[in-house]
Amino acid sequence: MSSMVKLALALVMAPAVAMAEHQHGMVAGGAEEPGSSFAAGISLVAATYDTMEYGGEYQGIVPAARWSRGRFAAAASFGMYRLEKNGLRRYGAGDAMVHGQATIVRGHGLEGGVALAVSAPTGDRQEGRGMGHPMAMPAAYGR
Repeated sequence: MSSMVKLALALVMAPAVAMAEHQHGMVAGGAEEPGSSFAAGISLVAATYDTMEYGGEYQGIVPAARWSRGRFAAAASFGMYRLEKNGLRRYGAGDAMVHGQATIVRGHGLEGGVALAVSAPTGDRQEGRGMGHPMAMPAAYGR
């Protein structure tokens, strides 16, 4: 087995502390009609974890809203979590997320564009409910 494969396996299989840090910047198709569209939804998340130092579980409810018009879309989400770590329960908000998207190419069954998601450190990093710093996550997409 090559050293690169061993390194990749080690990184994928390395234990990590679970934190309520879901990323909700989603790529979605723009509206086909010239008018605007609006959508709202709620995601439910849950997980358990067990590492050498920590064991527990978390649940979250993440409301989100999305607006689109033609080739442009914007979305926002803000999660609330219940996190249990080694028997200690904590409740509170996670990081707030906003997302913008622009479709650049559309036609003949193809679509592509750019997106940018930005998070604000509204969650408490010490309690495992946030990153502790703002994040910008640029992306390009195609389908």
